[in-house]
Amino acid sequence: MKLFTLLFCMIIISACTSTGDDSLLLNPQDSLSNEVEEVVENTTPAELPERMSTELIELELSELEKNISNGSNAFAIKWFKQAIQTTDQRNLVLSPLSASYALAMTANGAKGNTLSEFKSVLGFADYTLDEVNAFYKKITNHLLTSDGQTILGIANSIWVNQLYQLQPDFITTNKEYYSAEVRAIDCLDSPTTLAVVNQWVSDKTYGRIPSILDKVEPSDRVYLINALYFDGLWLSPMTEGWTINFTNDDGKIVPIPVIGQKRSMNYFTDEEVEIASADYGNRTYSMVVIMPKENLSIQRVIESLTSEKWQMWMERQKKENLFFKLPIFKLDSSRELKDDLEALGLLTAFNDKANFTNMIQEKGIALSQVIQKANIDVNKYGTTASAATLVKNMWISDFGSSEEPTYIDFLVNRPFIFAIRENSTNTILFMGKVGKL
Repeated sequence: MKLFTLLFCMIIISACTSTGDDSLLLNPQDSLSNEVEEVVENTTPAELPERMSTELIELELSELEKNISNGSNAFAIKWFKQAIQTTDQRNLVLSPLSASYALAMTANGAKGNTLSEFKSVLGFADYTLDEVNAFYKKITNHLLTSDGQTILGIANSIWVNQLYQLQPDFITTNKEYYSAEVRAIDCLDSPTTLAVVNQWVSDKTYGRIPSILDKVEPSDRVYLINALYFDGLWLSPMTEGWTINFTNDDGKIVPIPVIGQKRSMNYFTDEEVEIASADYGNRTYSMVVIMPKENLSIQRVIESLTSEKWQMWMERQKKENLFFKLPIFKLDSSRELKDDLEALGLLTAFNDKANFTNMIQEKGIALSQVIQKANIDVNKYGTTASAATLVKNMWISDFGSSEEPTYIDFLVNRPFIFAIRENSTNTILFMGKVGKL
């Protein structure tokens, strides 16, 4: 079975291992196939790149870049909390990095108060778009080259209705900082355009997301698409075969299969939470598991979560010997984000005062819909996850020693928060909650 993580984000503007040797529980006979199943009829997805051993490379950020990074994580956490507060789903997975890429690209087409709200919501209020764009370019280069054991791909594209023209500076900026492809499309030829756009999505996600558009309207103006592909294998495969009793957020106890490993891991605990970080590849990326103490509910921990607390948790982790046991789980989420973004302060972009004239020289267009679909699959080899975010603009006018040491037992047997992050920059790729298994 192949393992990879896909993070895919789409914007529509419409009006027309290196394997560590510290693991004590391995399963040598297990292997990972490089095959990718065919999920698009008459389409063969591209071959996955080969994994290559690389040394751990940590990215040094300037103070300005650290502040922008912290702002990006602040957006991730605020959005996560907002989504948790307004959903009736007991399990949820979101894609903060994908949303940030897509909205940052869109912000380059905004102007005036619309732009100010984009920057404020995304955590960049004190910085120029040039500074933000440069940060994303630097982060992108690091993410793509930091771990040869983890396969990562990032692709951006802009599709414009051939009856309209994008502003030259908007094209230049997105090409320079986001390596965006720019293509013209015929929105009057809906079947052809639909097939071409969806095929691009399928290609960039290795067939895992075969389509994102259901239809193309003659009034569509522009599509902006961001695709981020992540294939994370654990530092070494974990062992399976255990079953534990997991207490759901409603108190119901259910038997759940788990994977596990005795390993030195980053760990932190206080009176509120217990945290462990399981590394992927060459330790560039990790899955952070945040489990409330038994006397606290996960809802209470989420309500008190801030970007400052998140940063403190990450900084105070230290190496401990853990017997790490994590449920095997799969999650799927689908969410309309318009209300989330408006609650966070992105208001003008959704009404008749929206200004996207830095993108296309036409007044009277605004955001009308933002949707994200995401999933995650965790097993003994690693993590597979995918997400798709669609933002739609309408024309208003119309995630060893030979001697056995002592291990801290980290048994995830109750609701928990998880996040997939890049460790040196603390960039959050995925974030979610498991309340029911």
